[in-house]
Order: sequence, then C-alpha cells, then structure tokens
Amino acid sequence: MTTAAALALLCLLMLGVRPAAAATPGRWIAGDLHTHTVLTDGSVTQTAVAAHAFGDYRLGWFANSEHGGRFGRDADGDPFVTPVFRWITLRDESFPAVAAVRAVWPSRLLVQGVEWNAPTLDHVSVGIVADEPTSISDFEYSFDANDTDTSRAGEGIVKASSSHVDAIAAVRWLGARYPRTSYAVVNHPSIRLRWRASDLRALSDAAPAVAFGFEGIPGHQKRAARGGYAGVFGGDATAAARARTYGGADPILARVGGVWDSLLSEGRHYWVFADSDFHSTAGDFWPGEYAKTYTWVRAPGYPALAQGLRSGRSFAVTGGLVDRLQASVRTRRRAATFGQTLWARRGEAFSLIVRFRSPATNASGRRVRVDHVDVIVGRLRTRAASGTAAYSRYGESSTRVVRRIDARSFAATVGGWRQAKVRLTLPPAGAYIRLRGTNLRPGTPRETDARGSPLMDDLAGPNTATKAWRDTWFYSNPVFVRFL
Repeated sequence: MTTAAALALLCLLMLGVRPAAAATPGRWIAGDLHTHTVLTDGSVTQTAVAAHAFGDYRLGWFANSEHGGRFGRDADGDPFVTPVFRWITLRDESFPAVAAVRAVWPSRLLVQGVEWNAPTLDHVSVGIVADEPTSISDFEYSFDANDTDTSRAGEGIVKASSSHVDAIAAVRWLGARYPRTSYAVVNHPSIRLRWRASDLRALSDAAPAVAFGFEGIPGHQKRAARGGYAGVFGGDATAAARARTYGGADPILARVGGVWDSLLSEGRHYWVFADSDFHSTAGDFWPGEYAKTYTWVRAPGYPALAQGLRSGRSFAVTGGLVDRLQASVRTRRRAATFGQTLWARRGEAFSLIVRFRSPATNASGRRVRVDHVDVIVGRLRTRAASGTAAYSRYGESSTRVVRRIDARSFAATVGGWRQAKVRLTLPPAGAYIRLRGTNLRPGTPRETDARGSPLMDDLAGPNTATKAWRDTWFYSNPVFVRFL
C-alpha cells in the first residue's frame, strides 16, 4: 500500500467509515443451540443426538441446552435413586458425555449449555464455550429458578435465583466472567407470554456481548400445535394469537414492525436464531434436519464460533430453503453485510445485492424453490432508556417491506448461486435492512396474506411434518446504515 493510500485509509477509519468490504477469510457453519437428551426430558442419549446432528444432517456445531433444576436420570437414561440437581449432573454426567462426543467428532463443535429458567421470566439458552464443566455448573446452581439446592453456601457461592434483579445479575455475571465465550439467547419468547419488550431490552443492556439474540424460529416444528405454541390464556383470543407461530416463526420475528424491529430500530445488535429444541422424534425434527442457523466463522474452533455468533453475520432457515445467503448494502466506495454497519455520507446512492443458493432437495427429499425475497427496511432512532415509556415499546411503525424480489428476477451465476441487485432509498436518520424469503406465494390460502406475510399456523389446521416441509422460510440479520 502506498503512503497516500495508507493516509486515505487512516482518514476513513478516523471518520468511522469502512472501506468497501474485502473477501474476509472464513466459512459458513450450520448449527443448533437448543437440544435435549435423556439427562433431562429428552428421549435419546447425547451420543445418539450427535450421530444424527453431525452424521445425518451435517451440522458443524450444536449445543446441549437442556433444563436447569432437578432430574431423575443419568446420561444413559438410567434412573437415579433420588433426583439429582442439575449443577451436579452438568459436572458429573453431561460433561463426560459431551467430552466423549468431542473425541468421536473432533472436527465438529459441541457446546455444553443449559436451558436456564430465568427468575420471573422464562427459558434462555445459556452456553459457555469451555473445556471444563465448572463454569456452566456454577451458573446453573447460582441463578436457575428451579434449582433449589443451597448446599454450596459454605463455598461462598450466593444463590440469586428468585427475582427479576437476579435475572439481570445472572447475565451480568456471564458478561463479567465470560464476555467472549458465553451467550444467553431467549428461547421461544412468546410461548407463554412471559417476556415483555422491556425485559429483552434489560438483558441486552446488562450484557450486550452475551444477551445478543432470541430463538425466532423455535423447535417442535412437527407438533400438532406448531412450535408447541398452544397456550389458552383463559380464553383470551388476543393473547392466544400472540402466542402462536406464523409460518413456524415466533410473532416477535414474523410480524414486520413488531418487537424485533423495535429493538433493531434502536441499533441494538440483537440477532435471530433457529433451532430444533429436540426432545424426541414424536414432535421434533432432529437437529439440522429442518431448522438451521448458518453463521460465518473466520477460523476453526470454539473461540471463532463464539465470535461468529456474537457478530450477527448469520441467517436462520427452515426446510433447507437456502444453504447460503449473502447481502451487501453498498455505496460507490463502501459495503456492509449482515451484522455490520455501513457508514455513509448524506446524498450517496445505495444499492443492495442479494445472493442465495438452494440445494436441489432438502432433508425430506423434496425439491426446493424460493418464490421471492422481501427487503425489509426500518429507520433508526435513539435507544430507549430504562424507565421510559419507549423502553416497553413493542413495535416500530416505520418498518415495512420496501421491495419484493421475485425469484425470476434473480440471475443464475456460477456454483448454483442466484443474484439480484436493487436500488435502495433509506431514511435520513439512518436505517437497517433485513431479508425474509419463502417458498410460498403471497396470498397462499391459510398460509400467507396478500402482502406475503405469514399467517397464524392454526389457520391451516393441526400441524404435521408434511405441512412444515411445505411451509419454509429464511430470515437474515440486519445490515445497519448510519450517516456521518
């Protein structure tokens, strides 16, 4: 690089402007952060889960993330004489099983985690990327609302597992001790309507490097009530509609201009994930069979995985609709992709390049076809402060589908990729851009409305695996645009 070029680059960086994105080294890796075994309420062993996740469905990583509390079986499914607290089985049962899988599959990644019963709230997938069980065991003992053991008081370990303040303290604990190697991703957020928008903001504020996402596409996609979302709520139809899936997605994700968009509009780095929540084949697909989260990782190994999850360079997909997805928001000189921020000068023109690749068939043997891709844009606003009315805001009215790119508008390129380029007009306050795609046409009876948004899955009658395979989607994380 010449001296003049180096000085120009330094000036751009000092102004907060990123040069046009170069081809960064790395690869896409598919994963699942929420699975169960016989050790809690699952039906098969850790070895069997891994055989299907890694062997049959070729995941690059997954997490064991099953309930905290107290349970009656060991890692082989044999009963204990009396139930054992989870912090003990994480150490003495789960970790040896995880270590055995790691030895058999050395090129794949298995994270030991826990489905945390967050005090006063609901379930959260917590993982700590580590080669020892003490960290996750200590977390569960200290902070899980269903773990009532107090036997470790003599060690100076304080129980903090009963209040909302304790839930926030737990996330801060992760952020202080494991800021680069842990995550706390909210599971099936609307299933029991226990999460308020203010709760999601509070966790994000407490440890943004740890509480960086939610399970937008929950597991249990084979169940008659898709996702297991079947709450009655005393006959309150409005509440019940908020606790249903829409095209297999939680309404926090499925509703354009909803809760997720209200968080993104504040510039929060809050990402979407899809997983299996695998318990048994009766109601669940195997990890990687139906739902995947694809994440860009820059190197092999656990540290790069943790960094990739935190970066937001990822997308969630069901039914194998795509196995690669890229988006680049560009000015003449600069570009940014999922999870990144493009700094631009006012008056610059913006374009969006969307690329995707679909397999010939998915895991069910069905042919795969994307019908269209929606470009969703919302404006950026000031981040809401705790204690204000905006902190409880559930929606973002500026967010809308600004462009629908029909599959026929995508040009075929090498390697099975398809590509389209569109012009963007963005709000002057700054914006975020995210993508949504499906195999369904707008106006598909009982599946999508005239605008192409998914309808409540209950409208199609009891769910089945066949129905799930016919109704497939992908959602990307956002690209942010800010002005100098």
